Amino acid sequence: MKLRPRNSAAVVAKVISIRLVLFACLFLLAGQAIAQIPNTPVSSRGSLYLCLKRKFPELSLSGDGATAFDPESKRNFAWDEDKQAWIDTKTLESICRRSRGDLYFCLISKFPELSLSGDGSTAFDPVSKQNFAWDSNKQAWIYTKTLECVCPKCPPPGTVKPPPTPQTSSLPEKTSSDEEYAKALEFFGGGQYQRAPDEPVKNLYGFNASLFYNVTPNVGIGGDFSFLFGSTSETVGTVKFDTSLHRQTYLFGPQFNFYPDDNVKIFVHPLVGGVHDSIKTTIGTTTTDFSANAFAMAFGGGLDVRVTPRVSFRVFQADYLGTHFGGNFQNNFRLSTGLVLRLGGN
Repeated sequence: MKLRPRNSAAVVAKVISIRLVLFACLFLLAGQAIAQIPNTPVSSRGSLYLCLKRKFPELSLSGDGATAFDPESKRNFAWDEDKQAWIDTKTLESICRRSRGDLYFCLISKFPELSLSGDGSTAFDPVSKQNFAWDSNKQAWIYTKTLECVCPKCPPPGTVKPPPTPQTSSLPEKTSSDEEYAKALEFFGGGQYQRAPDEPVKNLYGFNASLFYNVTPNVGIGGDFSFLFGSTSETVGTVKFDTSLHRQTYLFGPQFNFYPDDNVKIFVHPLVGGVHDSIKTTIGTTTTDFSANAFAMAFGGGLDVRVTPRVSFRVFQADYLGTHFGGNFQNNFRLSTGLVLRLGGN
């Protein structure tokens, strides 16, 4: 039986057709695989991890690649997308950031024979004969010939989102202490101790109140009022002497305020006004009452510490109090403490 020679042109055409079909199938399968890859943004996290690994050789990376732990130093690290840096999770210090020096570790891991220039801005690989340079605009090491980003890879044009526009907060701006105390009415109430060495009763205790209006943050005007009581008792032989003193002071004048801190106010005031004393003396079974009014003046100041925006604690208020009974001045000293309520103001 004699074999008939095959048509070589038909065989070639058939082979080409089969190859085209196989290529089309592979192309479709590759397209489906690419479609399933998540569209993640380009990041320098991986490139800077090489810097972190150089500094901490025993470093272990988490499964998602966003955190790492060094068993030798017991330090934890995390990738900060806003800073574009690996940071220490405890101190928040940037360990490897998107900088020329830190990304050089990425470059040298790809080209071990790399040599760096003196100024550190260019490098040359003698094996691949490639030249590299640091591009400060792209914040990456690039090929000088193609301008392609090497460490890290740059995102394709048009994929970088512009920085978000800063939004103005709807919250009111914080005002300074000076502004807050302007046009404010301040009421003080608390206890007072008064030392009266020239009176028959030397120690007085009672209540102190004041009301001042701040015309400006540093200058206020108002009044100060005190209601005090003290008593003493002594026996001379068989006779008992009991003495009690009721004192009220009413003083007026300016007050000058200073603010060394947002929560601290120091004030001084020169005040003038009057004093009313009522003295009751009992000798045995005989009682006599005496009262008098006189001129009074006070010079002193104090310290307030803010507890809330409207309430302050008066740590102390210390004054010299001069009274003028019987044509002579008496020297008195007083000390007060309590709470201050601020009404109005900014």
